[in-house]
Amino acid sequence: MEAMWMRFAPAYVALREEVANGALGDISGVRAAFGLPFGHPQSERWSSDLRSSTLLDQAIYAVTLARDFLGEPLNVTSGATVRADGVDLTLHATLEYAGGRFAQLAASMVTYLEPTAAVSGTNGWATVAPPFWATDRYRLHSGDLGEAFGQPADRVFPQQGFGYVPMLRAVHQALSTGATQHSHHPLSDSIAVLETLDILRSEWAVTASA
Repeated sequence: MEAMWMRFAPAYVALREEVANGALGDISGVRAAFGLPFGHPQSERWSSDLRSSTLLDQAIYAVTLARDFLGEPLNVTSGATVRADGVDLTLHATLEYAGGRFAQLAASMVTYLEPTAAVSGTNGWATVAPPFWATDRYRLHSGDLGEAFGQPADRVFPQQGFGYVPMLRAVHQALSTGATQHSHHPLSDSIAVLETLDILRSEWAVTASA
């Protein structure tokens, strides 16, 4: 399976469970960004020969998060800065859903974009601490206006290694039982996310960056 370690992080698992149980009401919006200036132009992250890609390396986490809380988008629009050799450096996207719901996503390998996420609904919102794809905490704001602003609830979970341990443990357990997939991240979900990434990339005009 693809190593989507975010889905195995205890904090992320707990957030999905709380949202599924109605803590935020009906989900109406998602925001997520993963922008960090990685290395230098000679690094492997900038290599057209190795098919380097901000979309595939970083934005995949934001798209996965959006799909986890909003499902399959009805419409996708995006823009990107793409080098002449095809390496995408920075991108932004809006995923639209029925009922006016939406996700706003961004990623970059050349500049900082606040590496947090938020999930909003009819009964409140949750902010996921940086880095959202490997977080150990989130803050839940729910209830009426007074409660949402004045009585937030912090959910904090022990960090396990550098964040990969929960996924590695889960994969080991699945293999030991003879499973060919894991319920936290089945093959169908990997394919669905990659299909969305293909749509995003198909919209870009390849232009040389300065």
